[in-house]
Amino acid sequence: MRHKLCQYLLCITAITTITACGDKSPFKQGVSADCSSEQTQALIPNLIKEQTEKFLKTDEKLNAPAFTNTFNKIDLSKARATVEQIKISVENIRTVKEDPNSTKKFCKATVKLTIPTELLASIEKSVERVQALDSKEKIFDLKKVAQDNGFELNANVATRDFEYNSQSSDDKKQVFVELEQGKPLTTFVAFLSMVDQMANKIEALVSEAKTQEAANQEAATATAKAELDSAQRNNSATRQQINNLWNSMPKDYQNALLAEQKAWVAQKKAQCGAVTAGETPDFNNPDSISKLIGKLNCDTGMTNQRYQVLLSK
Repeated sequence: MRHKLCQYLLCITAITTITACGDKSPFKQGVSADCSSEQTQALIPNLIKEQTEKFLKTDEKLNAPAFTNTFNKIDLSKARATVEQIKISVENIRTVKEDPNSTKKFCKATVKLTIPTELLASIEKSVERVQALDSKEKIFDLKKVAQDNGFELNANVATRDFEYNSQSSDDKKQVFVELEQGKPLTTFVAFLSMVDQMANKIEALVSEAKTQEAANQEAATATAKAELDSAQRNNSATRQQINNLWNSMPKDYQNALLAEQKAWVAQKKAQCGAVTAGETPDFNNPDSISKLIGKLNCDTGMTNQRYQVLLSK
């Protein structure tokens, strides 16, 4: 079951490997393409949201079967509503350089994601639900996903630096913005937008895996019990057979073979282990059943060999 859980949790790793699109978003009501202009700042949150939705829709780019097969039924309307609750703002804007041959400017800034307290509590609860399924798994972890995408998460605020460029159209009527590091911005927001839905699906998958595991265990136990029953019957019959042969021998013949017989019994015990009548294993422990079957079969085999030796004397 742990293997299956790990397989489905690979969806989170897939989130951190997709390459975000480099779309440009135009602003039609102004002409300033400065890094810190009102028009430029207004475009960035919208561009992040647009690319997040594209991420959620584009299964073919993921190249991750566990993700595609399991989560391609994500409710986009719910994910979109979650994204709308997150306030995306831009701070600490600075101009890195300007293209002398165009109006393009290369910028650096800090993106700030402010997650409403209630939404964050819901997200953290979903993360805890998955962690409770397997406390050793750390793939599905809010802080880890944030760190993997370069975000610093403090309380309900996540921040990270990013780069972008802005440029006005030739007629100075539109401004275009392009995210140069859209991948970590998009993937982390996408994670926040669908974590609740992923938790529900993972829980369902794990429940299914546990049910199947229990059924497999029950079938394995039934098979082991049948094998044990057969081994016990064979051992009992073989012991009875050699005892009957021994008891049929004349007393003086028994005395002549007694030392040899005792040595054989000691050898058998050392090689196979002591067989106790009515011995039962721990049926919840496959190794316990297997060891007892092995001991019985070993004892039966050596007893059969000794029977043939005695029969030939």
